[in-house]
Amino acid sequence: MKRIPSFDGVRGVAILLVLAGHSVANYEPLSPWIRRWLGSFANASFGVRLFFVLSGYLITSLLLDELKRTGKISLAAFYRRRAARILPAFYVFLAGAVILQIWYPLGITPSSFLTAATHTWNYGCWLWVTTSTSGAWTFGHLWTLALEQQFYLFWPAVLIGLGTRRAGWCALALIIWCPLARVGTYYLIPTQRGYIGIMLHTAIDSLMIGCLTALLLQNEQVRARLLRHGRVVALGAAIWALGVSPFVSEAVRGFPVVAGFTLDAIAAAWIIAWLHHRGPPAAEGLLGKGVLPWIGTVSYSLYLWQQIFLSPSGRLAEGDIIMPWVCAVGAAWLSYRLVEMPVLRWSAGRRTNEKRIAS
Repeated sequence: MKRIPSFDGVRGVAILLVLAGHSVANYEPLSPWIRRWLGSFANASFGVRLFFVLSGYLITSLLLDELKRTGKISLAAFYRRRAARILPAFYVFLAGAVILQIWYPLGITPSSFLTAATHTWNYGCWLWVTTSTSGAWTFGHLWTLALEQQFYLFWPAVLIGLGTRRAGWCALALIIWCPLARVGTYYLIPTQRGYIGIMLHTAIDSLMIGCLTALLLQNEQVRARLLRHGRVVALGAAIWALGVSPFVSEAVRGFPVVAGFTLDAIAAAWIIAWLHHRGPPAAEGLLGKGVLPWIGTVSYSLYLWQQIFLSPSGRLAEGDIIMPWVCAVGAAWLSYRLVEMPVLRWSAGRRTNEKRIAS
């Protein structure tokens, strides 16, 4: 599967929504009422759904391409690629946070570090994580990466074990299950209410929607319908995600948990599928060239490091919004150039040598 430049732009939009949401939430000069409503329309939650749906879509598309080319899916190769892409920059971030704590209190405790390092942050309520408020913020965003890593452990095996058709039904079942699980957890296990939107068994629906979209688009009739109706529905999906959904989420208590997360993910899936198969030149120009795709390229490192600089106890709370963003982007660029790029080049070279030896 060739690299799709417009998807880098989608990543750029997603991470900017996350940064905007964190900035508004922690910018103390704003009144709480303004922060609440402005933060809703900054919509960091939809940024997260975009990341999840795009990840599920791309991972499934790549696995299906491999299955079509070779007749099988290599789990070993899949996990080597994922490890090279994710782990080096992640553990450099963890080490950097620990070192920074020597001069600046980040509230990191041994239990919070261990939970973050083992990709189990989204189940901290089960693991008795103890951390200060600042420590919870420093590693709090890692629930998304934890959920992603847990998704990697089971989805390729589902495709291999069940085949594409049954895997599609499995994805649909999980999409239906998650809203029910969130509501059930809220009422039946009150101690886990703070984790409803982040645990694998209650929040996997966004990733599954991406996976199911990739599976459905293998069908020519589905692709034909996308081509016929894609522009109108994609426009409606964007209006829903950026305008209607934030308002309803604030106005109707419990809406995100019951249906909002899932509906936002469905909107994201339609936009992504439309961009992939029928994206107009204007959208491809906006998302595939300029600043947005560059931001999308460094979005993983930016996702990791922004949490430190956009914290509720940092410069944002003092009314300074410029320096935290400059520091976050600077740290992300250094991480990308010094960690991500060298590792990815090494990994690509290794795969090339392995293919030469095999041939």
